Amino acid sequence: MTIQRLLPSVILTTLLGACDVGGDGDADPDTPVAPPPLNQALGGAWVGTDNRGDQIIALSTDSGIFHWIGRLGLGELGFGTGSVDGTAVTLDYLLVDPLASKLPREPATCSATGTIQEHETLSIAAICTPSVGDTFSRSASLLYHPVFDRDSSLGSVAGNYEFISLGRPGSVMNISGDGVVFWQDPDSGCIINGQISVIDGRYNAYALSITFSSCLEKFVFIDNSNGLYGPGPEIGIDAPNGTSLTGLAILDNTSVPDGLDIALNSEVLSSGEIFAAFISFTRI
Repeated sequence: MTIQRLLPSVILTTLLGACDVGGDGDADPDTPVAPPPLNQALGGAWVGTDNRGDQIIALSTDSGIFHWIGRLGLGELGFGTGSVDGTAVTLDYLLVDPLASKLPREPATCSATGTIQEHETLSIAAICTPSVGDTFSRSASLLYHPVFDRDSSLGSVAGNYEFISLGRPGSVMNISGDGVVFWQDPDSGCIINGQISVIDGRYNAYALSITFSSCLEKFVFIDNSNGLYGPGPEIGIDAPNGTSLTGLAILDNTSVPDGLDIALNSEVLSSGEIFAAFISFTRI
């Protein structure tokens, strides 16, 4: 079981404002002045629902990397940066929809503000502007998932992981003890090489980069010929050979065997295309 199946009920939180110290408006020199709030840590694995009722996973690091994952990876995927000032959080990210007959689709540029309680809750409201079409909003109240509290190391994440593509043959990704990633998809012929590294050994988040080569056809995650997951016969990545994706990985130990969840995105290619994916593996 991976983190995408562990979405709890959402708890809405309210941040109370500071009370005025009054009287005649003159400050009492003997009254201690409260210090400004410490910046809350942004890092976490966050789960909940958005304003449309879709299940959401968000992954973030204290260094400001941010990923938004809608409908357990079958909906919108966002990626960008975040910062915290006290308990106020600001996020800037691109949002793409992977449910198309051929990836990618035009991204929307999103700016979000909200509040965060370190390792507890994250509430955000975003305004998104697509390159074509009307501006739209997204909001979510998310809870911190304790899977993020697991220590990270290359020794912990090393091993073989199986990816089962619905309706297609499975494939195995290998992570060596020094973090080298190798993955070959038998259906598309794609060879994927990369590197995984520890971000902060106290927390369960890894930096991951991969590059596609030798692809003969589209790398399909889901055979969607029955239309169960939305428009389009297939869901996958039709990235040109040489395309690189970067992102975050979390090792999920909430069940046996472990799962590995990864959220990845490319830069905007010279063609104007951009690719994103959320993929779950099972350790074998």
